Amino acid sequence: MNTTHMVALLIGLSACGTPPAPAVDSGVAAADVLPSIRFVFPTSDLGAPVCPDFLVAVDIDNFEVLPPDPDADPIDGRGHWHLDDDITGDYFAVTDAFLDVTADLDGQASRNYRLTASLVNLNHTPVSLEAFPDSVHTVEFEVADSPDCLGDGGTTARR
Repeated sequence: MNTTHMVALLIGLSACGTPPAPAVDSGVAAADVLPSIRFVFPTSDLGAPVCPDFLVAVDIDNFEVLPPDPDADPIDGRGHWHLDDDITGDYFAVTDAFLDVTADLDGQASRNYRLTASLVNLNHTPVSLEAFPDSVHTVEFEVADSPDCLGDGGTTARR
């Protein structure tokens, strides 16, 4: 499946709501699977730049995603995720697997971006990287407003 088709598939899924979590391999007990997060789109190995308006999609395993609660005590396996971007330094507290993002090209034709997704506790404290090494994932990619960009507006994929 090429990247354009993958983006179209992801966008189609977003219209139907959050997809169910992938099934755990029958040879592994659910308690043995550590919480993890990874980018589905964008990824670091795209064959074309990402459009300035795009849909971020992540896959979260073995982690119950709930709304932030600054007064809650950390509970392993529960929380939300943060999306950090290296351009603005901003982060978003997110409870869905999809998030519409607008990249700032700052007047340039294209710009390199780095996004980091991190699982965090209900009170926004980070999940232990030592205990849960796959609780953070970073991708680097190019953003450009060009005819061959991927993820156009988070609603359709350019062909």
